[in-house]
Amino acid sequence: MKFIKTTLAVCLSLSLLSLTACNDDNNKDVKQTQKTQVEKDKDQKDQKGQKDKKDQKDQKGQKDQKDQKDKKGTEINKKQALQREVELLEESIGLDETTPKVLGCRIELPKSKDGGIVFEWTLNGLRSYEKNNTVVITKHMSSTTNGTLILKAKYNKTSDIFITKTYPIDLSKINETVCNDQDMIVEENKKIMFTQSDDIEIVDGQPILYNNELRGFDVNNLLEFTITEDKKLRLRNILPHTFKDVTLFANVKSSGEKIKLKTFSTIEPFVFANFTFNLGELGLDKSDINKDNISFELESSDPMVAKIKKITIPTRYQIGLYGKWNDETKQFTNQRDWERMFAEDAKNFIPIIANMSFVLSSQEFADSVRNADFEFSNNCKHQKDGTIPNNGRCVKLNPEDIIKKFTSVKQQNIGFVTNGQGQAVGKIFGIAKGYINNPTNIFYNYNVKGMEEDPNIRDPLEVYAHEFAHVCGYGHNGNMTYIGNYVYPNGDISRKDERKLGGMSALIGYLYQDFLLKEKLPFNSYPYNDR
Repeated sequence: MKFIKTTLAVCLSLSLLSLTACNDDNNKDVKQTQKTQVEKDKDQKDQKGQKDKKDQKDQKGQKDQKDQKDKKGTEINKKQALQREVELLEESIGLDETTPKVLGCRIELPKSKDGGIVFEWTLNGLRSYEKNNTVVITKHMSSTTNGTLILKAKYNKTSDIFITKTYPIDLSKINETVCNDQDMIVEENKKIMFTQSDDIEIVDGQPILYNNELRGFDVNNLLEFTITEDKKLRLRNILPHTFKDVTLFANVKSSGEKIKLKTFSTIEPFVFANFTFNLGELGLDKSDINKDNISFELESSDPMVAKIKKITIPTRYQIGLYGKWNDETKQFTNQRDWERMFAEDAKNFIPIIANMSFVLSSQEFADSVRNADFEFSNNCKHQKDGTIPNNGRCVKLNPEDIIKKFTSVKQQNIGFVTNGQGQAVGKIFGIAKGYINNPTNIFYNYNVKGMEEDPNIRDPLEVYAHEFAHVCGYGHNGNMTYIGNYVYPNGDISRKDERKLGGMSALIGYLYQDFLLKEKLPFNSYPYNDR
């Protein structure tokens, strides 16, 4: 029995082993089958992905080819449409082949059968204006015997479609005796500013003399042309000078054109005039006439024009109302320490303002500040050698900062002080009346030696520069307002003959006197010699 049990056990064990081996083989086959199916699925997925990508690429390529073809077709259609519009424009214009003829000071133009077309003509590169089917020839257009007349025609001003035609013109037979410049502006009225009527004519509840718009002025625009709110051209000559042979041009931003408006044979001193634009002659709409679209330019052989163009500082000057005006009683009550300025006083102040502004705008002023033989300070005086004490308390000023402040003052309200020689801070700028209304003082008479040796002689210049420095923000403790110590070469006080006054007021005084000597100023002598 024992043998039988053992044998049975062995047989069972072998059977179990065989079954286990069979199960392992079966599991292995199942796993291999599963793996093969996954790989097949992956391969199919990869193949499908590659196919999808290829299909997308093919579709995109076909779409790009179609888009390019459509774009090319659209461009061809646009060109064809544009060409057709040009052909229609030419047909509607219907210009005949007649050569333009010179008739006196006009060119007879070829005739068009369509009156609705916009024509622009240029003669020798200059814009000209059609009137009664002729082009007016002005002096500046006829500088040569041969000319080229170019027509630019389009449906309207804003159209991008236009055609051009070119005609050679013989200008040798122009009748110059009647070829006067055509005025694009017409004078409506004029009056003279700064007369006694300015003291009594009331605008906005006070005498017109104190009105900033009508009597105030920008010192960098002393021969002023501006556009008013009602689309008029306003001329104001702020100076006591008769300008001669001044040509006014308008630079039109919207069209890029430079249009000659008028040549003035003379412009009277202090004249105020309004002009109406000849819109038809100008080829502009009323909406084109505004300050943002039009700026003005002057050309003249008058030396004064060249001088005032060099004044670049942006200061706005106004006759200050230092007191109260009672419109009912027509009485003026002076403010404490001030006296009323009248129109005649303003006329004396203006040429001095022009001269001082010319000096401060000059390159010589900037160079003098940069190369001064003394250092600048707002809290310490310079020493005899021109240096500022190096004691830890004194602060030297940067010359570039000084130049910027003196050339960027925005507003000054001028007036006459009665307590002291001058007073200024911010917009307030007052000088003693005797310094302004004296044609014999240093403003119009060269006297450097007197300026150096006699305070009474130099006072008008020094006080003006002193007060101007206050407007720029400088005080009394340094050398920016008062004339400072003499500056000696290397501080050697034995070299007395070589010494010079120091400080900002002295620097401005020397430069002003040098310009006066060389007749560089706008007014090198008192402009009212008939008084």
